[in-house]
Parts: sequence; C-alpha cells; structure tokens
Amino acid sequence: MRSRFGALVPEKLFLSLVLSTGFWLAYGVLSRVPPGRVRTLPRTPLDSWAPAGTAGWGWIYLSPFLLSGLLPWLIDRRDHLRAYVRCFLALSLPAFVCFALFPVASPRGTLDPGAGPVAWVRGADGPYNAFPSLHAGFLVLLGGLAARMVEFSGRSLPLRIGLGAVYLTWSAAVLAATLATGQHWVLDLVAGLALGFAAHRWAWRGVTRSGAGTPGTPG
Repeated sequence: MRSRFGALVPEKLFLSLVLSTGFWLAYGVLSRVPPGRVRTLPRTPLDSWAPAGTAGWGWIYLSPFLLSGLLPWLIDRRDHLRAYVRCFLALSLPAFVCFALFPVASPRGTLDPGAGPVAWVRGADGPYNAFPSLHAGFLVLLGGLAARMVEFSGRSLPLRIGLGAVYLTWSAAVLAATLATGQHWVLDLVAGLALGFAAHRWAWRGVTRSGAGTPGTPG
C-alpha cells in the first residue's frame, strides 16, 4: 500500500491540482448558472418510490468523494494513470456539454432536506446539473479503475469476485441515495451509468497486465 502511494507522486499531485480545479470550477458554474432553458425529466415509478432523504442517505451520498480522493493515489503505473485521466475527461467533458446545452433541474424541490448532510449537499451543490448524473458516472470510473488494478495485480478470482460484490452493493446504495436526497432522477442515473461505461471502455482500450509494466517507469 505504501509503495503505491509513493509511486508517481509528482504526476499525481499535478493531475490532482489541474483536474480538481478545472472540474469543480466548471461544475460549480454550470450547476448554478444554466446557459439555456432549464428542463425537468419524466418521473418514473422508481422516482416515486425513492426513500425519504434522512441523514443516513446523505452520508451514503457523500461517500464516493472519499473514494475518489483516495483511489487514484493507489495507481502505480503510468499507463494506468493515463487511462484514469482519459476516463475522467471522457466522462466529465460530455457531461459539461449536456449541462450547458440541456440543463436539467434536479427534483430536490419536491423533498424536504431536513438537517444534517442532506441540507449541506443542497447548499453546496447547484440544482441544474442533474442530467447525466456524474455521481453515477464516477461510480463506474472508480469501480473500473479498482477492478483493473486488482486484476492486473494478480489477485485471486474469489477475492476479485468478493470485492466486486461489495462494490456493487455499495454502488446500489449510493444510487438510491441520489434519489433519496432529491439530487437526481432515475433517467439521470441511467444516462450517467451509460456515459461512465462508454468512457471506461474507450479509456482503457489496449491497457494490459504486461503493458508498460513496472511502477514509476515510462509506459
């Protein structure tokens, strides 16, 4: 674990600064100042069945931010780092185009935020960046990155299956939390997952276990 954190530190620091600054600047502006006419999406039965936005759901909603800050620091190969950056951009840029050209308001107005983390999420995040759901897309980005690193590290198949089951269970809870907190519509989640899978498939093409091999070396 320590060797992974210590690999490619200058590159990780630089990319963390550049990607985080660019992402949050664009995300913050587009979520609060929609350039075009704001739309809403059709409500599906799953939207109507969404659980109440209690504090517990708020913490689950926020939990991906912890993983997104930690997981990229475990990358120890330059080809993996490049694939991660490609996936990040392939997910974020089309979503920002959608936010600009097709702004969709979240359904938060129909739910009482109460207090605690749900109210904090409502205050920190603007309402006009619902479609596609980057919360859903980043679950695919992070899960794909974790799966690649575990697979290429030579871990046993039962361990990989077990970790995958845990991740899928947690991801389902996060998706439910996006509905419970009034941050997204079901159709947002479908679009975000589809965009995430497409970005992952494109970004990781050609990356193999034997490619560009050792930690900290060119590749």
